[in-house]
Amino acid sequence: GRPSGSPDVSQTRAKAGKDTGSRPSSKLQSATQRVMQEIKRVKDEDASAQSQHDMNSKIVTINVSGKLFQTYVSTLRMHKGTLLANMVEPGGELLKKGHIFFDRDPYSFFAVLSFY
Repeated sequence: GRPSGSPDVSQTRAKAGKDTGSRPSSKLQSATQRVMQEIKRVKDEDASAQSQHDMNSKIVTINVSGKLFQTYVSTLRMHKGTLLANMVEPGGELLKKGHIFFDRDPYSFFAVLSFY
């Protein structure tokens, strides 16, 4: 064992007010919790960015009086606030369904899509 006259380590810690035993201090728990929250936040941001990238590379179909137009979501998002851009935002009809029908002149729509 221990040489005679040497104090017991647990008794020394308790006397010094540093007896943590096997329980981490509340400061350590708090710091660990903050680090874990930051890791989760960064992972969530990465997942969101990946999801956004996946959505931007999705191809959607616009049927204009029987003539089919296909384009990337990222193309339609180039002009924020427009009808087509709003339709491919989260919750937008074109993004949800992947296709839409317009009862309009397809030749005129070609010019609209070319604007994007």
